[in-house]
Amino acid sequence: MRVFVKRIDIERGQPNSIFLCPIARAVRRALRKAGRYPKCVAVDARRCSAVYGRRTYTRALGPRAAAFVRDFDQGRFARPFSFSVAGL
Repeated sequence: MRVFVKRIDIERGQPNSIFLCPIARAVRRALRKAGRYPKCVAVDARRCSAVYGRRTYTRALGPRAAAFVRDFDQGRFARPFSFSVAGL
């Protein structure tokens, strides 16, 4: 699945928040667009998780997305980008 982190995600995202960071917002939107509705989406510097009922699916973030999380959490400049994540 291709995930597009948009400027609005960056503007409304919250640093150091696994649930409200720009990537979590973008993944949630991409999943909904694909017809999947997780209870929650959580993202840290290494992985992305989506919770459906009692099941949690966790996938590794690619290097570009992981670098984005680290930079955003440290208050560095962030720009829109896209990345792929499979199996959520």
